[in-house]
Amino acid sequence: MAQLRRIDGVKDVERDNKAGKEQINIDLDYIRLAERELSVADVAKNIRLAYDGEIVTSVRYGDEDVDFRVILEEKARG
Repeated sequence: MAQLRRIDGVKDVERDNKAGKEQINIDLDYIRLAERELSVADVAKNIRLAYDGEIVTSVRYGDEDVDFRVILEEKARG
C-alpha cells in the first residue's frame, strides 16, 4: 500500500480484508412461484438487491464521483 501511495495520481488507497459473504440457501416452491407468475430469476434479483443493494444515482463532489446505493436494513433481510 505504501508503494501504491507513492505513485503519482493514485489516491484513496484502502484495504478491504473483510471475509467473504455468508452463503444462504433458499428452498423455492416452484408451483407457488408459477401461480404468482414469478421466475427464479425474479427471486434471485430481489435477494441480490436486498443484500448487495443497487446503485440508484451518482453525484460528483468536486473531482470525486459518489454512488448512492439502496439496500435493505439488516433486520429487514431476515
